Amino acid sequence: MSGTLSPPQIGAASSGAHVRQRETGSRQGPDDLDSAAFAGFSDPNEAINLKKLLNYITNGGAAALNLLHFINSNWTFSNFLKEKLEFASSLMTRCAVISQGTLLANEMWKTRNLLPFIGTVCDIPIGLFSSDNNIWFNRGWSQGLSQFYTMIGKRLKKANGKVECDAKGNPVFMSADFNNGEKGLVNLIKDFCESVRVTAIEIGGIISELVHEPRSFFANYSHPMLIASVGQITGTILGTFGLGIGAFIRDIFGTVVDFALTRENEFQEQNKKNEVHTTESSKPKLEFFNLDFASTSVWAGLTWVLAAVADAYKRIPLLSSGISALTNLSLTSDRFASMLYTQANLTMQQKKYEKEI
Repeated sequence: MSGTLSPPQIGAASSGAHVRQRETGSRQGPDDLDSAAFAGFSDPNEAINLKKLLNYITNGGAAALNLLHFINSNWTFSNFLKEKLEFASSLMTRCAVISQGTLLANEMWKTRNLLPFIGTVCDIPIGLFSSDNNIWFNRGWSQGLSQFYTMIGKRLKKANGKVECDAKGNPVFMSADFNNGEKGLVNLIKDFCESVRVTAIEIGGIISELVHEPRSFFANYSHPMLIASVGQITGTILGTFGLGIGAFIRDIFGTVVDFALTRENEFQEQNKKNEVHTTESSKPKLEFFNLDFASTSVWAGLTWVLAAVADAYKRIPLLSSGISALTNLSLTSDRFASMLYTQANLTMQQKKYEKEI
């Protein structure tokens, strides 16, 4: 999971022989909250505005409380508030993570995309049972798995090594929605299995592209997203089994996600310029640091970098011994970035709705 977020064009997914003919609606990334999640609203705009409010209250409130606790712990302005801020920031952070996981799990269930669904569901027990110190670390599971949705949704549909385009000449992106519209347990299982099969195929394709052209890491959104997801999951597994290096690995690869977010618009433009009507062997032209600071998703990516840096810093006693509540600084960045990214996606949905009416 940004007015600047450009959703993949409607189209079937294809890599090699795999083709899904069903059209999809607008892309719903892991941080996109579709208006259907709020049943009973006749006006999608009203549902989106409610979700914006929920986003501000939970993620924005959690960010504010964590920041206040960090400041008060290092430059004490109220001993009376210290314990109360610690409790309030912890509670609001958990509420934000759980509510985000609940809403997004509902969206991923509707798309029948298994790995992202498992990832978003993981946010619920993480919010409930993780210690404050490890909420950011344990979210490596949920983030790593849920990012497979955007990884698939940013893959270009290709035939015979060439990018397929729509009638307007725009590249056609794959669909990460595997819901075939058929009801019943058997169809549900089939759709989930299909999502895993296609994901495995695309992972193989990305690895092959990286081996043949390593520079594609810097010119394709899906490439750094795959590396980041695998790194985040690996780091979390290692840390769970008691290896301290695992937390650092999770933090390092978390910044790779942030790199992808800050470059999302640039990736899409380069895809149009470098891959349309070209072969797999074409070498992308690379442009660096051309960031769109008007983009909310760019600021979300930059803010998430601070979360990873603060988490890594607190795990080095020699450096962090004189600073208190670094966990809260990390969670401040994490929740604020989540608020920005969710806001960007909701604004994108709102603009799309306004164009359609």
